[in-house]
Amino acid sequence: MALLHPLIKVKDILDQYPGNSKFIEAISSKQGSSSTAFYSIVHPGVLSYKCKSIGCDMIAMMLSGKGFFCVEEDVVDAVEGDCILIRKGSMNRFISASNKTSIIVGFLVGANTISEAGIVIDGETKISETRNVHNTINHDYGMILNIKDVLPEKMEKKDGWQISDFRLPFARHNNSGSTLFRAQFLPGAVHKKHIHMN
Repeated sequence: MALLHPLIKVKDILDQYPGNSKFIEAISSKQGSSSTAFYSIVHPGVLSYKCKSIGCDMIAMMLSGKGFFCVEEDVVDAVEGDCILIRKGSMNRFISASNKTSIIVGFLVGANTISEAGIVIDGETKISETRNVHNTINHDYGMILNIKDVLPEKMEKKDGWQISDFRLPFARHNNSGSTLFRAQFLPGAVHKKHIHMN
């Protein structure tokens, strides 16, 4: 049986955009989603623009690379596995400090498209902004944690969970209005057929 919403191949989307560093809309209301998923590639030495989302919160996870997440006046180290929640209206940017490509995936929560998120650009980032690095972000602006510091959930096989490792960096337990999960499927692991009712 064909999928109602076919799987998205990120590589096919990337090939449509010229240039190196990219911020692309991977899934949106065009595929029936109530939030927009994005895929961001930042090459070494690239300084992003300062921006803020007026319309929604953003949650994201750093898949590779390293650098700095800057949220308002707070600057924190960004490494592989970091998960960040940035509350709407908070000025933010990512600065690459890696000799390899940094990849970040995330969601504009409740925004049908990137344009609906109300992203406002506010000038270029300066490398001097990374001088005073903090350990955390002011909770009014968001939060950051690394996936390795999140305990795996205890999933019941009788309920169809045969996933090797399932973690919830953001959810109700830390007062996030949306849930971000990371699931690892090792050889032989499955997640049985299910439906999301809510």
